[in-house]
Amino acid sequence: MKNIIPKKVSNYELFYDLVFVFAVSVLTGMMHGKGVHLTFFSYLQFIISFIMLIKLWYHETMYLNKYGERDLMDIVTIILNMFVIGYMARELTLDWQKTYVSFNVLFLLSNVSVLLQYVLRARRLGAFSQTMIYHMKDIGVDMVVQIIWFIWLTVNPHMNIFWAYLLYGMSFLFVYLTRAKKEDDKANFPHLVERVQLITIIYFGETLIASIKTFDLATHFPEAVISFAMIGLMFIGYITQTAVIMKHHQERTGLQMIYVHIALLIGILFTTLMIEMAGDSHHFHDMKTLLILGLSLFYGSLQLLAPYNRKDLALTPKWLTAHLVSLVLALGLLTFYADSPILMLSFGLLAGLGQFTVAWYRLP
Repeated sequence: MKNIIPKKVSNYELFYDLVFVFAVSVLTGMMHGKGVHLTFFSYLQFIISFIMLIKLWYHETMYLNKYGERDLMDIVTIILNMFVIGYMARELTLDWQKTYVSFNVLFLLSNVSVLLQYVLRARRLGAFSQTMIYHMKDIGVDMVVQIIWFIWLTVNPHMNIFWAYLLYGMSFLFVYLTRAKKEDDKANFPHLVERVQLITIIYFGETLIASIKTFDLATHFPEAVISFAMIGLMFIGYITQTAVIMKHHQERTGLQMIYVHIALLIGILFTTLMIEMAGDSHHFHDMKTLLILGLSLFYGSLQLLAPYNRKDLALTPKWLTAHLVSLVLALGLLTFYADSPILMLSFGLLAGLGQFTVAWYRLP
């Protein structure tokens, strides 16, 4: 078997991820508060906004995974991209007609900065590789869609913005369908695993902060303990899958892992929103749905990472059934019997306990 040398995650990549701490905070913050009325389109905008942010992270990460040298060129362009993404995140709002100009300009600038990295690296290497061209085409598709979106909203400022979201979502699917089978586009898989783990930890951090801010120990002690334990079990389940069950040293594109993580991170974000809304009775009717969707996406996504498992820890039909049954039972109780935040969190904790128990018995 070919010896795979893991590329270490640099301090500059860790620094780059910090801007997404702010972005996640803005993203969840725009969904609750005084005067916020949530609709189906609000949640659609929330999801598409997240996808746009994570695509920027993905483009930068794949460049660093395959071509990053941690030299002065990389350092300067990474910091430039951070600046652009940080100020782009400031423009996130449910009323995008007010900020779409600055948001789109900054989004395009972020993509241009990554394209610049590829161009400068190709000049140093003496030519563009086929893999470089794949990734630059991906970025180009995002930019074209964003320009169409910008023109569309400028010409029709009062249009139903759903169609703009749908357009971007279609471009996202297009990139997956056109690149999913390009096996010559191998990533440094150990490095990619570590990168998705780090960005996931950032999202877990926002969930923990939401729990601590929402539930005061003096007045909501049971909710604080149960919420923290639920989040802890989610994190244990994630690390067990990605650090213990997953085989890190393998030759793969890693594209499926990235796309599964997008669903997984949306699950974490929905769970975070549920916890933040627990302190505001105005959004009570949304909480149960958010927690059910959040836990379903999160724990379901963990099982979709099975193609990367170690051979001795393959997800057999027996273990998949056990995972699904324990999750469905807990979420069924949540659906029919949870009529308060503490019961919702309790059944969420039960779901985590069920998944933890099954995973524990799977391990040798």
